[in-house]
Amino acid sequence: MLCHQLSDPTLEQLVHGYATLASLVRPAKIAPTIKDDPDDDAVLAAAVAARARLIVSGDRHLLTLGQFQGIAILTVRQPWSNWRSSHSAHTMHRSPRAGSCSREYRRTPPGSR
Repeated sequence: MLCHQLSDPTLEQLVHGYATLASLVRPAKIAPTIKDDPDDDAVLAAAVAARARLIVSGDRHLLTLGQFQGIAILTVRQPWSNWRSSHSAHTMHRSPRAGSCSREYRRTPPGSR
């Protein structure tokens, strides 16, 4: 979770951090797929070109597909739920760090919470 107020250097660092994770791809050529919102086809084409395994979206047209050419299309909560269930042996919990908007994470042994 981000703080309500980010300083300009922090915002710049955040944007730069995302940029270092991103790759530019030339969208693949795909057949028209989402008739009700053709602009969504660009998301699918980019995912195919990037060889994505997962699209995380809140868009109802994309979510209705469920998957496209083997690429799962999930809501934000679905990957988190899947991740949590696959990491149930190490439950993570957040505790506020004094004077900071960041969160400190520590592993808790199974059954101790």
